[in-house]
Amino acid sequence: MATRDEFRLRIQDKAVPVQQTFVGDGSKTIYFLDSIPVVAASETIIVGGTTYTQDATPEANQYNLSDDTGKVIFGVAPVAGTFGEMDWTTTVFTDTEIDNILDDHSITGSGSTTPSNADFYAPWRDVVEVLMMDAQKMFKWSAAGGHDIDQSFIFRNLEKLREMIDNALREDTVTAGGLESWSVQQENFD
Repeated sequence: MATRDEFRLRIQDKAVPVQQTFVGDGSKTIYFLDSIPVVAASETIIVGGTTYTQDATPEANQYNLSDDTGKVIFGVAPVAGTFGEMDWTTTVFTDTEIDNILDDHSITGSGSTTPSNADFYAPWRDVVEVLMMDAQKMFKWSAAGGHDIDQSFIFRNLEKLREMIDNALREDTVTAGGLESWSVQQENFD
């Protein structure tokens, strides 16, 4: 089975650098990053020229960050008028989501050390399903100036990809002792 990093490479879920700035108001201690999830330990937060450190219970010059929600909690509110900069990298899927996809499709009970088509394609199918749900939200819309945008081709391409994956999974079922291969073998008996 692929590792998390190998799977990210296969689905081209590349880490993307992001930067966000803010100005402290002297009372606000909670901020939210614009893009999530945050790649663990990728963030750098600088307030008033001082690099802050992460801590579970932040104090002065410290923060706590939830990688999944992008919630940043400062131990002490940045001074009013102080410039802050937050840099981090983000991906489409969280590490937990990737791990769950890989865990759901781990090799079990086959006694084989050779990965099958199902071991290879089943996690991809889950990813395509998630992307299809997201693509449905962007079918047709109108932009400023009366321009109509039709992105339904994205969904159609994902449907074709899912069909290819399903065909590969069906082929594996026939060759690996699934119901279809069992019925084919029964033809040899009277």
